[in-house]
Order: sequence, then structure tokens, then C-alpha cells
Amino acid sequence: MSKFLKDLEKELNSLSVSPKEIKEILEDHIEMIEAATQDGLNENEISLKFGEPAKIATEIYNDSINKESYEEISLDNVESVADYNTVDFTFVKTFSNIPEALDFNVSFVNEDFILSDFDGEGIQVYQNRVKNIDDYSIDLEGSELVLKKKKIKKILGSINFKSKSAEFLVLVPKGYKFNNLDYHTVSGDVVANQLFVNSFKLKSTNGDINLSNVNLGKANFSLVNGDIEIHGMKALSLDISLVNGDIEIEQALIDGDIYYNSVNGDVKLHNVECANASFKTVSGDVDGKNFYVKEISLKSISGDIEIQNDDKTREIKIVSKKTLSGDISINN
Repeated sequence: MSKFLKDLEKELNSLSVSPKEIKEILEDHIEMIEAATQDGLNENEISLKFGEPAKIATEIYNDSINKESYEEISLDNVESVADYNTVDFTFVKTFSNIPEALDFNVSFVNEDFILSDFDGEGIQVYQNRVKNIDDYSIDLEGSELVLKKKKIKKILGSINFKSKSAEFLVLVPKGYKFNNLDYHTVSGDVVANQLFVNSFKLKSTNGDINLSNVNLGKANFSLVNGDIEIHGMKALSLDISLVNGDIEIEQALIDGDIYYNSVNGDVKLHNVECANASFKTVSGDVDGKNFYVKEISLKSISGDIEIQNDDKTREIKIVSKKTLSGDISINN
């Protein structure tokens, strides 16, 4: 069968299959040929069993293309959630000379925050419904951009969360990448589109998060009460902690691991891929559709966990799964 293996290698090379994949494919076929020989098949019977090398190579190549097309997630094919018009805002200032490695620290009480890219230079800051702009620090200090509410004069209980919140709009040049972005808020919503950052940390007591077309690097979300929606994301890792809130992620590629810890909240993951995943929930449900992960750990008290994937060849290794009254289902 040496001729068969040589022909197969030649056909795979002609289709530009990577040397690593070719080596693995040939090793698999050698094992199958040895097993067939031990079963008593002769060389002609084995040749008929495997088929023509050109056909085999083409099928392997097509399967590889299909997988690559799924894994290639574009950050440009998801509709932006940052719906704004600068006419509705008052211009505050522009930071023209921005460094390449910039840390962005945002700290609010109940102000809403919008971040998006634009066709321009420098970082532009706008505001709407802000009673006194002097109550805020908006400064670029070396490699740190600061946007925060100064000392709060009123106690937290006196803040009227039902009133129309002040909001800030920050526009960033297309393709600009922050080093770190730390966002803290008591009760304020966040909307961001085309955000690129090496490390993203968000801490919120009561606010909703809506992101689209983002590359978050090492991402960490910590929310007491609020919902998270992410459409179109790349990240190195994702760590989410929720007390009471739902999270929905659609079309995302995580190079590393996902850690999800929730008391009472549902999570929906559609067209998401990561290395490993760990889900811990008390009463929330986990709904995965085309959620591809190598290894997964699941723990639930009363929540249901269901993962349904179209590609049955991508096996999920279940490290552990524990539940008291909830159902766990994975079409592995």
C-alpha cells in the first residue's frame, strides 16, 4: 500500500493541505491499513475499501474548508448596536496625540456610556443631559485616559435611578486598540461597537451591557443585576460573574476558556467556540446552539443545561456534570 500512501500525500500537497495535517492523515490511514490487513484483507481488497487517493484528498480538503469557514468570524458582518447621532450630543473635547498603548478608565454612577469607532483622528468625547460638566474628570494623563464622576455628594440611596440618565459618547479612530479598559458603574448602561482592547474589565451593580463587533482580549464581566448581549466577538478568555441577569452571546470565537458563574440568570450561546468551558449556576438555564468546546464542566442546582450542535464530529469531552433537579443534555 506504499503507492496508495504516496499518491494520497501527493494529492493532499496539491490541495495545499498543511504538512501537519498531511502527517496526521497519513498516520491515520497507516493504522487503518494495518487493521484491515490483520482482518485478512489483501492489497486489492484494501484498495477497493479506501477508494481513489484523489477522491479521499478532495473530501478531506472540503471538510477542512467547511470547518475553517465556521471558525473564521468576521467583526464586520454584525450590525452595530451603537445607535447615535452627534447632533444630539454636546461636544466636550478631543484628545489628538493619543499613545499607542493607552489605558482607559471609566467610572460612573448612573450615567450611560456609548463607545464607537469613527472616520477621524484623535479620541472625541461628547455628553448629553449632563447638568454640570465640571462634576467629571475627563483627562489624558500620560498613557491613561480618565473619564469619571468626581466625588459623589449625595448618598447612594438618594440617587434617582428612574430619571433620564446623563450619557457620554466616546468616538475612537477606526482600528485603534486600547491596552486596558476598566469600566465601573453603579447603575448605567454600556453600548460599544468596534471596541479593540488587550484587556477588558467591567463591574456593574445595576446596568445592561450591549456589545457588537468587539475584540476584548482577556475579558472579565462582574454584574450584580443586569443583562449582557454580545453580537460578534473575539477574545482570549472570558470570565463572567452574574448574580441576577441574563447573557446572550452570538457569533464569538474565544481562543482560551469561558468561565460562567451565575445565581439566577439564563445564558444563551449561539455560534460560539472556545477551548474549555465551566458553567456554574443555581437556578439559571444554559442554552447552547452550535457551541463548540473541547472540554466542559457543568454544575447546576435547578437550572437546565442543553447544548445542540449541528456538527456531530466535533466531540465535546464532559469533564464533570452535576445537578440536583435540573436537566443536562448534550448531543455529543
